Amino acid sequence: MKAGKSSRHRASKRRGPETKKEVACAPLIRRFRPAFSRKDAAFCAVIVFWPFLYLFRFVVPVSGFYTAIQQDFPFYYYTYKVYLLAHLANGELPLWSPSEASGYPFFSSPLTQTFYPLNLPLAIWYKLSGGYSLIDYQIFTISGLSIFGLGLFLWLRQLGYSRRSVLFSVLLMTISFRLIETLRFPNGIHTAAWYPWILYAMTKLGTAENVRKRIIPSLVFIFSTICLCTAGYPYFLYYSMFLFVPYFFLLLFAPRWIMPETLIVRRKPMLFFLFLSGLISLLICAPYLLAMKQLLAVTFNRSGGDYLFSTAYPFDLQDTIGSLIYPPLAQWEGWYFFSIAGVLLIILFCLICLPPFSKGGSASPMHSTRSPWRASALILIVWIAICSYISYGKKSYLFWFLWHTLPGFSSLRVWGRFNIILIPLFAWFLSMAYARFELMILPKEAAEEGIVPNPKRFLLPSFLLAYLIIFLMQFFYYSRNITDPYWHHMTDDLKDHQGLFLLFGFISFAVLFTLLLKGHSLLRRIRQPRWVLFLIVLIIALIEIRPFGTHMWTSRQPSPVRDSVQVDSYYRDSFLHVRTTQKKTVSFTPHFSVYLSSPSWYFDRYVQFYRKAAKTESKNLRILLGIQGGQRIFFSESLDYPSIHSFLADSRRFRNTGRMISYDGDVLRWEINAPQNGYLSFIDNYDSYWHVYVDGQMKKMELLFGVFKSVYLTAGPHQIEFRYEPSIKTVLFGQQDETVR
Repeated sequence: MKAGKSSRHRASKRRGPETKKEVACAPLIRRFRPAFSRKDAAFCAVIVFWPFLYLFRFVVPVSGFYTAIQQDFPFYYYTYKVYLLAHLANGELPLWSPSEASGYPFFSSPLTQTFYPLNLPLAIWYKLSGGYSLIDYQIFTISGLSIFGLGLFLWLRQLGYSRRSVLFSVLLMTISFRLIETLRFPNGIHTAAWYPWILYAMTKLGTAENVRKRIIPSLVFIFSTICLCTAGYPYFLYYSMFLFVPYFFLLLFAPRWIMPETLIVRRKPMLFFLFLSGLISLLICAPYLLAMKQLLAVTFNRSGGDYLFSTAYPFDLQDTIGSLIYPPLAQWEGWYFFSIAGVLLIILFCLICLPPFSKGGSASPMHSTRSPWRASALILIVWIAICSYISYGKKSYLFWFLWHTLPGFSSLRVWGRFNIILIPLFAWFLSMAYARFELMILPKEAAEEGIVPNPKRFLLPSFLLAYLIIFLMQFFYYSRNITDPYWHHMTDDLKDHQGLFLLFGFISFAVLFTLLLKGHSLLRRIRQPRWVLFLIVLIIALIEIRPFGTHMWTSRQPSPVRDSVQVDSYYRDSFLHVRTTQKKTVSFTPHFSVYLSSPSWYFDRYVQFYRKAAKTESKNLRILLGIQGGQRIFFSESLDYPSIHSFLADSRRFRNTGRMISYDGDVLRWEINAPQNGYLSFIDNYDSYWHVYVDGQMKKMELLFGVFKSVYLTAGPHQIEFRYEPSIKTVLFGQQDETVR
């Protein structure tokens, strides 16, 4: 008995005496306690399938046609994915990509998503189905929305919000224009998908009661961070620090501002496990991230320091207004429209938080000046405003300051995409807003939760005034036909119907205003009034979003075929075919390309060489690159020639350049009986991880025109091996460049 009393006494002393506010909050907190249950599991299942239901035409052909994602989706990301899966299904990991722009690193290119853990189930599917199709890839891409939504649900539940309010927020934000527009960047959507999982793991590590309960959150944090780093979209990876760092300090120093008082943050254990989990993640991801950084440093226009490059595609206050209330006004790269209904709910919640409308005594946890509801609203408003201001680029003094001081900041551009980090913040805001709206409409339920109803005498006129301001702004831009140039890329059936946003906005306001006035009397006789209210608000939001939200960067296409790459003979056969200048990245056939399909993703030295030679020696360039004749290996007496013409004149004296022993893309084995001392040149781009061996001995790598691989040979028979050898040691610590001239 004494031991039991002592234990209870210590626990009481550790927690402190209960205040009147805590007693008043108790019913609300009990309802919102984040204990995972069967209902949560059912809600999670709904969230997983929701994006596929909303975008069913993207994954299910109807009458032989489906909605195909265009722009970068098929040209870059799909071709890389097929190429990668073909190798993984064959038990190989491609390191070098010889079939594009005369050779470019594959493993360290962010476009390829080489080390993303979710590639493994895709490789199994490729093996079983005998290939991969565009619909397969769209299913994989849309699954990123499911991952995002599931993590968002778990995180917001951990913050203490009700299942229904969180479900409403998640269903709406996962189909917001920001996420749906990002589907054209599969790597981007799968990078952002892990934002809420890391937020959830951070919260769970802070509130877990003991070491055992921190093991799973630590594993979630490690896995999510690895996926975030390897998903292959450096922009979103860099942006994440503006989401995670502020949230970390909120958890550390002001947890009561964002969480119920029953959830206690234990700072020291949280710091220890976050540090340990972060260190493990860093050790695993560091080689890949460093290799990617090194590659971008020698890639055309990716080294940073160009202010005009960084401020391209500007985003400004007008785009922010458009993102919230009138999408045709906003640039697609950064808009995040999630319905006028969602914006009105947030405005209503902000009005409730203002002192004139929040009177009712300390008995209401919603109205206390120290309530996490009000504090969270203020924090989110400031947070969203600062992030939005950063996205304004050259129109933002804060952007200018960060561009000059923050490492890596100057290497990025299209800062409208920075708004991706606002989606979890708006989801947080919307969860609070819907929860409070529901309690206003259903006063009986509010009374059960200890909530004092808000006075509507001033609230309703203020809400009406807020909508009138929104409508007048919409009408101003609509009547003057002011739109962003990107809007004209919208489907022809929709781009001239921007007036629908005014109509849908009015319908949303009318429904919400009617519910505020008569909602209780209209719903009181219904058996499940909360779920009916939920469906009403969700449907009016969907009516606003779906007609436009499912037509961004899309076209109607016939059902695609499965693509595959015959890896076993792919590289060897490439020496039997001429190279091409087709505008493509990696090739599914042995016809390799030398064309600069996207100069900003290839070696700067090759881009400069190709452009200069294409202007001055186009015919000789075609011979050198194998477009004409298909030759890849040349033997010459010297490398020091001022032009391609003089080099070719020398190499034509040596017709017999040897024969191939084997070639797998990463290793070329070649044998030759050198007629005299000279240089063997392989017309394939040089990279710092390439080494050359002659008769088993490493030799100095020479460079032809500062671009292509060569090696000096003495007269007589030799076996040469060009080997691409990136390793953790060379990535982390660099390597001596003495082997290169």
